[in-house]
Amino acid sequence: MAIKIRMIAQKFGMSEYELRNKFCEFGFKVDSKEEKIDEGTVTKFEEKLKMEMAKQEEVKPKRTKTIEIPRIIPVKELAERMELPVTTVISELMKNGLMVTINENIDFETAAIISEDLGFKVKEEKIDLLKAAKAGQKLLIDDLLKEENEKELKSRAPVVTIVGHVDHGKTTLLDAIRETNITASEAGGITQYISAYQVKKKGKLITFIDTPGHEAFRDMRAQGTKVTDIAVLVVAADEGVKSQTIEAIKYVQEVKVPIVVAITKIDKPNADPEKVKKELADYEILSDEWGGKDVFVPVSGVTKEGIDELLEMILLIAEIEDLKANPNRSAVGTVIESNLEKSRGPVATILIQTGTLKQGDFVVIGETRGKVRFIEDFSGKRVNSAGPSTPVLIGGLLAVPKVGDILQVVENEAVARMVAESFHRTNVIKQLQKEKKVSLDELTAQIKESKVKKLRLVLKADVAGSLEAIKQCLKAIGTNEVAISLVRAGVGNIGESDVDTALTADQIIFGFNVNIDSVAKKLARSEKVQIYQFKVIYELIEKAKELLSKLLKPEVVENTLGRLKVLKIFKTGKKDMIFGGKVTKGTIKPHHLVRVLRGKEQIAKGEIDSLEQEKKAISEAKIGAEVGMHYLGNPVVQEGDIVEVFSRAEKKRSLK
Repeated sequence: MAIKIRMIAQKFGMSEYELRNKFCEFGFKVDSKEEKIDEGTVTKFEEKLKMEMAKQEEVKPKRTKTIEIPRIIPVKELAERMELPVTTVISELMKNGLMVTINENIDFETAAIISEDLGFKVKEEKIDLLKAAKAGQKLLIDDLLKEENEKELKSRAPVVTIVGHVDHGKTTLLDAIRETNITASEAGGITQYISAYQVKKKGKLITFIDTPGHEAFRDMRAQGTKVTDIAVLVVAADEGVKSQTIEAIKYVQEVKVPIVVAITKIDKPNADPEKVKKELADYEILSDEWGGKDVFVPVSGVTKEGIDELLEMILLIAEIEDLKANPNRSAVGTVIESNLEKSRGPVATILIQTGTLKQGDFVVIGETRGKVRFIEDFSGKRVNSAGPSTPVLIGGLLAVPKVGDILQVVENEAVARMVAESFHRTNVIKQLQKEKKVSLDELTAQIKESKVKKLRLVLKADVAGSLEAIKQCLKAIGTNEVAISLVRAGVGNIGESDVDTALTADQIIFGFNVNIDSVAKKLARSEKVQIYQFKVIYELIEKAKELLSKLLKPEVVENTLGRLKVLKIFKTGKKDMIFGGKVTKGTIKPHHLVRVLRGKEQIAKGEIDSLEQEKKAISEAKIGAEVGMHYLGNPVVQEGDIVEVFSRAEKKRSLK
């Protein structure tokens, strides 16, 4: 078997020119025009290459140079930092059982082992935001949160995420904790977007992130659990574990944080806390009373029973976890909500995870940037700064950031601009490269996609988190036949430009918790653009399913009406036959459709042109009657065949 020279060169981290020269150097004859080399020759070449590298290893001088290595580094860059031939590094990786090419990435641990084997001392490179942006590296929150000076670390408030089923009392529980009542103002009693609050217990702060309960917000809920220290899993004592409970358990277990189970609604007459414990045990959440490690607290948002105990348990777990951060460094945080306000422009709710954010700081958040013009705490009060574990609303951004984007403070406006623009360019380039590398499977999928009927509409939502969650839901309800295509999606009220865009599509606009500008309303009325407004997300999804169902091809339903056994053939034409038979089942009539069965096999389809009995035309023949039939169809009918009569009707379909 022959191997392409290009593939051999990639394997050994050489150019094709270098590879050909190396083959000649080792005494192998390789013509300059040859494109492939047999496998046996490649094996011998590899053995000689290893021998040469082994000799280089023997005479290699001892090095004591220290190099800095990032968490992920390409093989080529590692060789450059050590000022060694890339073949030496690849050889060392091969010795450790790793077959990699020159451009492949290796992690810090692997790179450190290889570097030390080659005589270098290593340490992890400190993240430089500007350098990383220029290199097109994706910054991870874990990288930015690393603290070099442990002496600066101080205790911080625990960040607690509330997760669970849609109507198991999460918001009511928070109401009891905060001694406020926002449930009544929420449509359907369902929390519509992520909110963050702080409460004080025994002089210590606790930060709560209230994640939306409806399954439509699973992506937003995942964002919530990424920034949490402790998860409070809410399960109603009268209903037990539900589908969204299982989903919440999965997220919490993935992020590996301590769980406190709040068994809510214990004031209900049919409450059964023991049933909840048994059901959760099936998902590896075992009560400490049963020998497990998870804390269960029965609570009632109505009577406030168990609230103090729940808060005390959270503080106890926080003490055990020994949560700390450095308040004396530049702030790093995560966007947990963002939207466009008419009077204040783009704003974002940030959970500060380390450092202190100050009014006037220059920040980079994903691809956007800005100077912090104001900071508000969870109660809407203006503050000058915010430390670790504090949720705040900030203004002064140039654009609305995405939920989950990382905030980092930078030195000045020039750096902020360079970093944001660099990240934007990198993301665009990556997207273009992704679009160019289309596999056969992806190409096939695109061809199938082009055959899908699409409902093209405009979507506007109140905040970025809701918008992203709705987009995911609308995508999920599509099938291989029909799907929703968002010709425009954004945050803010429905305006004239939204109506203009809808006119180029299917003249439909969905608005979630937004208003309609007066000009847009008049234009929509005159141009017959349909605007649907929603306050509850599952109502939006149901309407989308209803509209999408209209694009589905109707289901064709066939009903068997009767059967006739062919007893005698009278005439055979080119496209018709006349034969006699006996009705063995049901009733048959002229102009009904028929299928001809021979044994269990269907051999033809046709239609009844007319029926006769005693040389007279009849309108129907019931079971037991002997009749003559004028059959329109392929002339293949024989004596003994069964002619099955059926009707065909179209039935409307709907998305489940």
